[in-house]
Amino acid sequence: MLGAEIGVFINTIRKADLNITTAEWVGLCSRTEPPIAQARIVMASTDPVALDYHATKYVLYPNSRLSIHNPDDTSGPLNQYLVKCAKEHGGIFDEKHAGVKSYDFKTTGFQADDELVVKGDITWGTNIKMLLKYIILRSGLM
Repeated sequence: MLGAEIGVFINTIRKADLNITTAEWVGLCSRTEPPIAQARIVMASTDPVALDYHATKYVLYPNSRLSIHNPDDTSGPLNQYLVKCAKEHGGIFDEKHAGVKSYDFKTTGFQADDELVVKGDITWGTNIKMLLKYIILRSGLM
């Protein structure tokens, strides 16, 4: 349901001219506690669905390796939210229909399609509860 509701919100309130996602740190199983990966990336798009798809496919999922973060897993909640939002909002879910330009400031050049994955340095932390949560999510028991 959430994806459709967000799509209605976007269409009803006001579509943003530009959507920006920053990911200095990417939480692997929590938004606030380690384990986390330092991605150091800023993404922008006129389409919020395309931006979320790209961010999860090329930044979140490669770092967490959790199936719930895979936007292409049709049985997962993320895929369902994005598909419903795209349908309601008219956004782009299929990356074949979205143009991506990725600039790497380290190399001072644009990246090729096979260079879009951003893997950060992982900080595991010492919170046993969060580490166990990550292990359980990785094992598919949750």
